[in-house]
Amino acid sequence: MGVPPGSVRSKNRNESYGIEGYKVNNVLIKGASASKFSYVSQNSLPFVLTEATNEFRFIYTPTMSGRDSAEFHIFSPNGFGADREKIIYLYGNGFKTQLSFQIDTLDFGTIRTGTTKTLPDQIINKDNVSVNVTSITAQTPLSPYSATGAPVTIGAKSQSPLSVTFAPTKDGIYFEKFDVRTDDGSVFYFYAKGIGGTPVVFIDSNYLDFGKVILKQSRTLTIQFGNVGTAPLNVTSTKNTNSLEYTIIGNQGPVTYEPGHADIYTITFSPQIHIPRCANHDGQFIINFDDGTSATITFKGCDHMPLDVNLKIDTMYYVSAGGEVDVAQKLVNPGDPLDSALSPVTSLSERINYDAGLFDLVSVSKGSLINSSAWNLNTTNLSGAVDISITSSTSHFGLGGTLVILRFHAHADAKVGQFTDLVQNNINFGNPLEPFALTDAGRITISDLCTPVRITSGYFSTSIEQNNPNPFNPSTHIQFAVGKNFDGSAVRVRITLYDQLGRFARTLVDEPKTPGVYDYLFNASAYSSGVYIYVFEAGDHVERKTMILVK
Repeated sequence: MGVPPGSVRSKNRNESYGIEGYKVNNVLIKGASASKFSYVSQNSLPFVLTEATNEFRFIYTPTMSGRDSAEFHIFSPNGFGADREKIIYLYGNGFKTQLSFQIDTLDFGTIRTGTTKTLPDQIINKDNVSVNVTSITAQTPLSPYSATGAPVTIGAKSQSPLSVTFAPTKDGIYFEKFDVRTDDGSVFYFYAKGIGGTPVVFIDSNYLDFGKVILKQSRTLTIQFGNVGTAPLNVTSTKNTNSLEYTIIGNQGPVTYEPGHADIYTITFSPQIHIPRCANHDGQFIINFDDGTSATITFKGCDHMPLDVNLKIDTMYYVSAGGEVDVAQKLVNPGDPLDSALSPVTSLSERINYDAGLFDLVSVSKGSLINSSAWNLNTTNLSGAVDISITSSTSHFGLGGTLVILRFHAHADAKVGQFTDLVQNNINFGNPLEPFALTDAGRITISDLCTPVRITSGYFSTSIEQNNPNPFNPSTHIQFAVGKNFDGSAVRVRITLYDQLGRFARTLVDEPKTPGVYDYLFNASAYSSGVYIYVFEAGDHVERKTMILVK
């Protein structure tokens, strides 16, 4: 007779042996797979059956996949014929649970701390028999991950869904290993990873002043908006409170800004009505976030009739102590009356002030707008100022361009971060229809004097300062302090640079540092203009800051 796998019964009963009964003095399991079968007898050997039965319970314990068979022999000293040795045939098929997962590692990416995210997966049964999954548990106590999908019976060659929820309560990087257990004691594993973080809004300017703009014409400015935090920033909507005069080009939402991602908003101011005494044309751009907060960018501008011009000196001039720099003064001309054939403007007198304690004026030369023999340039150098006179008997200023180029020499004892403003005043165009001159004060900054600082006495708090100058072109200083390590050893310091999309750009510092204050000079000549994020790591201390490169 055949006995299937598992625990089964075999009963022996014989009524022909009379009062003496059927005696069983021994049993034996034989065959190649005999070790995989065992039994439990109702009566202890030897025993005698008289008008009674004995139950044998067989147990099959396979050690590998495949078919197993054995023979169970019952020996009787008083049996007749075949009853002297009865044989029960045992067989079974061993198999090993084979589970896998559609996704071995669920990647949740970065989510805002305090929120949840759920991802699906599938448990796949590769075997030809059903499998009972009893539990799915995370190995880490108080894990921010939880799973559903068990207990469940998964049919042969089929699969069953499971889902995992990630709910971080603190900022950090989280990796989890899940145990998937079956009723035969097998354990299988899958994994989950994710980051809990906090979005941080970056706006390079919350206030835009458009100055004077000719009525019905326009002026355009830009701002950069982005997320310099460690979790996605969700913009639900935006609002322009003065859409008649301010046009905003850029993502109006809803939109998600991943960490390190930024956009440029282009805002154009076009005054539509004249407001006397240059009263403000106000406006706001309000950006609403999914957590109920918002950011506001305020606009200010005024209108004027087309009689204004602008004398502009850039603020992004940088020079080493002891070095020289050429500074251009430009005429930004909206049109009449400077290029009017009826009433041409043929002269300009002005004064430009600077800090004589930091700089010396070396020379003043003609720019492209007046670079011909038709124009006369005369200068008088004063202490901390220069008087400039530009005249012509045959030409007029016409469209905008560079008026003059001033060469300055920085004093050798100047310090990084010191600067001088170049202030334009006493402006006179010498014409009855003299334009009202708007001026943009320029600036020269001492930027690349590099004196490394290393202080080894005292106690410091590990930190990193905002780079200086910022914005910069092309060099800037990053100063940081390293505190005393608990065992007096050096601290491993890393400063890594990322672009505004969060892509790795360069490792600036990666070496052990003893307690002290350090100054690192970063030269960005090889990089393009934009916002960059630098990450400072010293032991367990991590800080992120933003720098702006303007070329």
